[in-house]
Amino acid sequence: ESNLVTVTVADRVGNTSSAELNLKIDTNAPVVSVTPSITGGQILQNSKTIPVTFGYTDATSGIQCIEFSTDSSMKNNLVTLTETKSVSSYDYPLSGLSDGTYSIYVRATDNAGNKSEVVKAGEVIVDTTAPKVEIKTPVSGATVNKTISFAGMVTDNNLPDGSKPVLQYKDGTLWKKVDDVSSYSTSLSGQEWTITGVDTTALNKDIAPKDFEFCVVFTDDAGNKNDSVKNSPYKLTIDQNADRPEIKLTNINTTGSSISSNVVQGVISDDDGVSTGVKLYRIDKADYDSTTNSKPASGNKWKAVT
Repeated sequence: ESNLVTVTVADRVGNTSSAELNLKIDTNAPVVSVTPSITGGQILQNSKTIPVTFGYTDATSGIQCIEFSTDSSMKNNLVTLTETKSVSSYDYPLSGLSDGTYSIYVRATDNAGNKSEVVKAGEVIVDTTAPKVEIKTPVSGATVNKTISFAGMVTDNNLPDGSKPVLQYKDGTLWKKVDDVSSYSTSLSGQEWTITGVDTTALNKDIAPKDFEFCVVFTDDAGNKNDSVKNSPYKLTIDQNADRPEIKLTNINTTGSSISSNVVQGVISDDDGVSTGVKLYRIDKADYDSTTNSKPASGNKWKAVT
């Protein structure tokens, strides 16, 4: 509504001067609309922004500013946007927000100072906490070889469905994925995870033992990754020569026995399985020395029995 106002001023001797002002009276609040604009269930780190789309109208004095806040009183984490021409969206920053669920509210103020109703644009979950991972087996410091499995626990409020543990090993100062050199299978049931079928020979084929540091990594819906495990540093020694087959002879003993046939009987066992090939070696008592030739080797007097 427009109102014409005349202002007249007179001095002490009677001289006058007049001016007319056309004033617009605006008592109508602007209107803000959202659709809602924030897709539900978004989980983000507080280094991210959340896009908020909106519409607004004010037919009389025009929009002065748009405000965004995480509470309906428009006080907490308030952001004021004054450049409102042709603006229909804003990337609201989540910086400074601790973990939790937040509602995003929008309000407009016109040039007459009238404020719109506070409108809720939607909700967002802020998550800055990485998953907590523990490796239970094998125990840290164990010696392993051949094909092994890992098992442990993971806790996180926002793990996505179908999460898979990623096994990594430390090569110098770099962490590398084990599945780049050896494929394996994974499973996750509740908080319990397993990794099976890891071929340690892909990491260490040498007879000499070698120490490795391992880590199991999970990534949650916000993109947080654990950079260590609960029992860090977690180390294993890979020694392909540590777990040899066990041989038990049943018709002779180590203190000396006489046998009436050329048949040697015994049992061979190994948790990694036993090959079908078995070789028997002998050495004359006079040539045996527990220090220099306790087992068959190139150049000594052990002989294969054929």
